[in-house]
Amino acid sequence: MGKRVGKSAMSGALILTVSALISKLVGAIYRIPLTYILGAEGMGMYQLIFPVYALLLTLSSSAVPVAISRLVAEQNGYEEKNKIFSTSKILLFVLSLLGLIIIISFAPIFAGLQGNKEIVGGYYAIAPSILLVGGIAGFRGFFQGNLNMIPTAVSNLTEQIFKLIFGLTLSVYLLKYGIVYGVIGALIGVSLSELVTFICMYLFYLKSKNRIKFDYLKEFKTNEKKIVKIAFPILIGSIIFPLTQFIDSFIIVNILSAKGLAVSEATSIYGILTGPVNSLINLPVVLSLSVA
Repeated sequence: MGKRVGKSAMSGALILTVSALISKLVGAIYRIPLTYILGAEGMGMYQLIFPVYALLLTLSSSAVPVAISRLVAEQNGYEEKNKIFSTSKILLFVLSLLGLIIIISFAPIFAGLQGNKEIVGGYYAIAPSILLVGGIAGFRGFFQGNLNMIPTAVSNLTEQIFKLIFGLTLSVYLLKYGIVYGVIGALIGVSLSELVTFICMYLFYLKSKNRIKFDYLKEFKTNEKKIVKIAFPILIGSIIFPLTQFIDSFIIVNILSAKGLAVSEATSIYGILTGPVNSLINLPVVLSLSVA
């Protein structure tokens, strides 16, 4: 039994590592034509939005899937597994909805504090992704808890591939109306890629033997406490890097502007730093994250 579990864990880690490496490579390649299409300034606008988006994603849907995986893995029967899953879906929906409301409500404030008020529309374009990623994260946690890494691997690839397809197509099409519209097109592409990925994960779930029943919700409070107890320490650790990027997005452009650079030039420099450069630097981290 122990050998089988160990073998499953290693094969699962291998599947996730390969898929993550491919998806990260596609993501890094995606930044090259996107930078060419949008230019450094457009890339800076694009990258100003992502730290806020990434922080809200981390708060809403980064730690809960890990808790789901652990709790689902501890259960023996489908019914017990689905009790955990049904609770987690409600929890993720509430957190993701809160993130969606925050990004829509505070978009003008975020854009103003970041030193570039033109990017408000970009926040609205990417906002639906927060809700979709919450659903995707729940499915990933459920499947990983059942030692099935294929859906997660497929979802990693569909996110990046469709982001490349939709993002580049829409950015090229909308760029004729101005740089801001090109950026909005790329961000709409992100939302559409998450929609495709969510549908893909839901189809995986429909093909499985598991189904959610409404009477499982009677144990919601008990399971919620279990999930939060596991997720909270994980959240504290995982929030550090997104929080750093979040802070950078509010100070770099403003500092450069205060030193005499035009907003467009400051945004361009920020875009070069956080776009193609950071994408390549972060690529090796995939290996350790997949095993974890």
